[in-house]
Amino acid sequence: MSEFINNIELKRKKLLEFSLAIFAGSGSKKLISEYRPVIDQVTPQDVIWIVDELVKLEIPVARIKLDISKVIAVFYKILQAYPSARPKSAFIRTLVQENREIEKALNRIKKLLRSVKEARDQQQAWTKQRQEMLAEFTLLQELEKHFLRKENILFPVLEKEWPDFRCVQVMWSLQDDVRRTLKALIALLQTSEPPFSQMVETIGRFFFDTYALLFRENYILLPVVEQTLDQTVLDELHRQSFEIGFTLIAEPDRPAENRQQKGAGEPVAGVQPEAGWLDLQTGELRLEQILLLLNHLPVDITFVDEHDEVRFFSNPKDRFFSRSKAIIGRKVQNCHPPESIHMVNAIVDSFRQGTKDQERFWIQMRGRFILIDYYALRDKDGQYRGTLEVSQDITELRGLSGEKRLIGEGERK
Repeated sequence: MSEFINNIELKRKKLLEFSLAIFAGSGSKKLISEYRPVIDQVTPQDVIWIVDELVKLEIPVARIKLDISKVIAVFYKILQAYPSARPKSAFIRTLVQENREIEKALNRIKKLLRSVKEARDQQQAWTKQRQEMLAEFTLLQELEKHFLRKENILFPVLEKEWPDFRCVQVMWSLQDDVRRTLKALIALLQTSEPPFSQMVETIGRFFFDTYALLFRENYILLPVVEQTLDQTVLDELHRQSFEIGFTLIAEPDRPAENRQQKGAGEPVAGVQPEAGWLDLQTGELRLEQILLLLNHLPVDITFVDEHDEVRFFSNPKDRFFSRSKAIIGRKVQNCHPPESIHMVNAIVDSFRQGTKDQERFWIQMRGRFILIDYYALRDKDGQYRGTLEVSQDITELRGLSGEKRLIGEGERK
């Protein structure tokens, strides 16, 4: 047993062997007994490394999500008992506090389900509890802020700081599963009277994935984040969190240097209006004016350079896609969940190869109709220099008809 304590490389090799055996369909007591000495020494850092190795082996993320749950189930008690101090950083504390409130919401839903199961007429009891159930799941839509802070603020930093960052791809995919199931649950509760058995099955899937996320955050991800990231980095992550918001908790005290938030058109640090004019060929503008112009356009703009790295995003007042400064310099592929990376690559490759100059998508989000356009940027020689993403809320525009002129017909001279 001591050989594993002193040799991390050997320990992790054995843990990976065990995990791959689980993936191959073996989960016998004999297998667990064989690897018990190394299982008993597993740490949160080891699990992160294992998942990273599984991704590097090009095992599909959907398969990893399914089978890594079986592996973590074996590690469960060891990870839960792993010594960890109370979080020192406000960034980690707020995520832990949110997880606690999320679990309370799940417990309230469990109580509602129990009351239905124990009723003499389950369908009648289900009809009675349906609205209360809907209210609880609607409240859990606040999960989105929790997820976005991880995806847009934390994950970009981990990609830069951790050699084994690929574990975040699996967590992001699991978060998307929770999003889809939650959306389906709310739709069912709003539009129909589904059989109680159908709802129990869907709620069970939601619980399974959400509890998996809570455990992996509390006992694997967050302890390692606090151990490995510098306090100044964690403080910056906390400052950026206020741009997205918080889930099921009161907004914490803002850091002193962040109390005066800059408006959409205010100069940012390092931009000096007196620095002079920029020749834009069709006019001249100061840097301050360029910021005002970009941030007051009724669209969200994101620029990705020819190396697939995010270089700029605008900051309009009413942004509908969350963005954080942490994504600057990040590969655009890492800004999307694993299931959509192939689409991102297809768009960028078609632009780079010159087979397309534009791609268009549209989605419905929170009752709004969002148009998303991608444009290939080419220099005067036709060389690909990047991609521009332009997103616009066209909900009202879709309802326009007739004309509204700047000057009425009767007022023309």
